[in-house]
Amino acid sequence: MSSAGLRALHETFNQLRKVNNEINDDELRKAMSSGGYKSPHLKLLNLSEQVKIGFETAGFDIYIETHTDLKSAIASF
Repeated sequence: MSSAGLRALHETFNQLRKVNNEINDDELRKAMSSGGYKSPHLKLLNLSEQVKIGFETAGFDIYIETHTDLKSAIASF
């Protein structure tokens, strides 16, 4: 995944937040800082090892869940 792909994921996250604003931005920042927030609307499945490394290095794993099993991914919604 290139940096353009990461930007697209981030923009998707932001657009979903606009439509489904469950918590305000200050609460979101606090929850993300403490590791207590994962997007309830955006999940990723079966990242390759290289993409997973880039995803985690960029910090996306802080707020977007990843799964290796389709059933667990669907159940997480």
